[in-house]
Amino acid sequence: MKESLYLKLEKLTGRQEELEGLLSDPDIINNQNKFRELSQEYSEIKPIVVCFNNYLDINKNIENSREVLKENDKELQELAIEELKKAEIESKQLENKLQVLLLPKDPNDSNNIFLEQFVNTP
Repeated sequence: MKESLYLKLEKLTGRQEELEGLLSDPDIINNQNKFRELSQEYSEIKPIVVCFNNYLDINKNIENSREVLKENDKELQELAIEELKKAEIESKQLENKLQVLLLPKDPNDSNNIFLEQFVNTP
């Protein structure tokens, strides 16, 4: 993963923690407009942070599997190879998912729309 992407994800994780604190603040709770604004930001960030945390966990598993490969126990090495293959695939999938989640949102996504159907009758 690119370092710039990693740093952005770390900032989002920090922002999520900050938002959790703000959303539990009584002053924010009493200010419904601010509370709504922060809640929306939190709901946009949360899936990204959850995916990033899963990515970090999988990469820890990869590191652990590589450490087991250095041991002399053949059975453990075989299990580690299987686990390593699965974890590397999952890591790549999570990295791709993170890149999609970080794509800029369409500013019109939050707008309400009305669809009307006109029927031409002869």
